[in-house]
Amino acid sequence: MSALWNRNISMIHCFGDSLTEGYGVLPGQGWVALANQGLKGISLYNHGVCGSLCGDILDSLSAASGRARKDEGFFFMGGTNDILFGIRLAVLENRVEKELGRLSERIPLTLGIPPLFTEMSVETGWQEAGSFKRNKRDLLDYQKFLRALAKDLGIRVMDFTKALPPEEKWYTDGIHPNKEGYEKMALFAVKVWGGGNGK
Repeated sequence: MSALWNRNISMIHCFGDSLTEGYGVLPGQGWVALANQGLKGISLYNHGVCGSLCGDILDSLSAASGRARKDEGFFFMGGTNDILFGIRLAVLENRVEKELGRLSERIPLTLGIPPLFTEMSVETGWQEAGSFKRNKRDLLDYQKFLRALAKDLGIRVMDFTKALPPEEKWYTDGIHPNKEGYEKMALFAVKVWGGGNGK
């Protein structure tokens, strides 16, 4: 684990796409808001933006980290939209590896691993039936890449595949969790940031 987390972190800025913003539920029911209620001594700030591609998220994170105080930590999770839009996995992984490698040297960073989507996402129009298997394979490969990257960089990891099973009862549309799904993610986040290590 990065020595940067030995600082007395009192706030964590969470950057991501709709999975971080909390799409599909009422305000205050996303995982960031719920985890913020469950953490003691740490405040979470949600900078998630629906529809963001990985490059957009990394740009926002990089800009914000340039003004970081010593008591601030950062969270990054993105890539699902890139995969759904058909962006080549090698391009996505190269950008993430380059940017997080640079950022991890100067800020306390948590790397979020996005959960899987389900076949409901085809029925709800988020992806085509013909591309579902390919997209699922790419997301599985991307998840493996992120786990290896976190280990190589020595940064904290929040693997939401361990919190949210790819079962439709936890999703609103096959991509985004429902209220109960976000609650499971929040409990996992509290475990990671409240003393666990996410492994």
